[in-house]
Amino acid sequence: MQRSEPFRELEALQQRTAELMQSRWSGAGLAATTWTPRVDIEETGEAWVVETDLPGVRNDDIDVEVRDDELEISGDVEERERRGVLRRRMRRVGRFELRVTLPGPIDAEQMDAHLNDGVLTLRMPKPEQARPRRIEVKGGGVVGPTVAGAPTGFDADSETIRAAKAGEGEARAELLDAFMPLIGGIARIYRDSPAVDRAELMQEGVVGLLRALERYDPELGTPFWGYAAWWVRQAMQHLVAELTWPVVLSDRALRQLARINRARQRHLQTHGREPTIDELANATGLLRRQVEDLVVAERRPRGLDEPVGSEEGAYGTFGDLMADPVAEEAYDAVPTRLVVRQLPRLLGRLSDRERAVVCGHFGLGGRTPRTLRELGESLGVSAERARQIERGALDKLRAATDRRGTVAAPPTRPIDT
Repeated sequence: MQRSEPFRELEALQQRTAELMQSRWSGAGLAATTWTPRVDIEETGEAWVVETDLPGVRNDDIDVEVRDDELEISGDVEERERRGVLRRRMRRVGRFELRVTLPGPIDAEQMDAHLNDGVLTLRMPKPEQARPRRIEVKGGGVVGPTVAGAPTGFDADSETIRAAKAGEGEARAELLDAFMPLIGGIARIYRDSPAVDRAELMQEGVVGLLRALERYDPELGTPFWGYAAWWVRQAMQHLVAELTWPVVLSDRALRQLARINRARQRHLQTHGREPTIDELANATGLLRRQVEDLVVAERRPRGLDEPVGSEEGAYGTFGDLMADPVAEEAYDAVPTRLVVRQLPRLLGRLSDRERAVVCGHFGLGGRTPRTLRELGESLGVSAERARQIERGALDKLRAATDRRGTVAAPPTRPIDT
């Protein structure tokens, strides 16, 4: 019987396991596969920061390139020569590649890269025009282009403001004279509106100024024109919307419409064509139904006297191209009115019995239409005899009219129907 040697068998098993692991995890198995390291991208006010984990990689083994809007990080991790039996392997070796689409413009000349503790950090500065800027708001908290040109002596402590608010006519006249140039400056914004006259804009601006005067609170310390400019602008916007569009739009709708127009202009410049409703909705963040309603409301109404023509010249007005559904009814009503006008003269040619049958059967003179049987019973004759009387009466009426449809004067006096 052969004797067992457990130590020799254990040594053979370890050697076999080492050969299997070497064939499975050696460079021939893993290095043939390109792997991608993990990456984090952070945005600051002045730069984009990219961090990626590259443990065990040296500086000389890393290549960083920027092509257009793409960042590429690549390199090779060489396998270290080891002695002894490899128990476990977790580190990756071989070729690695990472391609990242840059989220915004960068200044490639100012890029820098650092490798510390196996973490590669890339700092890519933004160009000067892409960096956020802090804009200082001046004028004591009052924002608006016309505040700087406001007349002096009309601050919150002004006696003229207080007297005008109390209703004094001279103070209000002085206030209007002082701020009339500023009202005219706001009116110039709407000078391209063909449906609004400058005088109407000035009048509406004065109304807005007086409305602001009623609501102005001097105790808050706000400059008067800084408060009143908004009311003047709102009054003019309402007038333009009322005279330009058939539907009066609210302030919110006007802002949404301005957003749609800006999105349309950007789309035209970028794609060279008119955007669809869905594209406008995606660009503005509005619902499709809202965009459709605002686009329809923006359409300028057309007058019936507006000339219509081609390149050769006008050939009519817009009203000439529109059908009038009432015109045909009026044309058809002319013969009816003529018949009603001539009817008393026609009935004057009939006898009493003939008039009774015709008027009763057809409901003339406000009577209720009756059957020939009913008319025969009222006259004491049969229905057949009433029909013969009606036929004779109609023959007389046809003979009384000439070929032109006119009726000759009856030999007897007209009968009131």
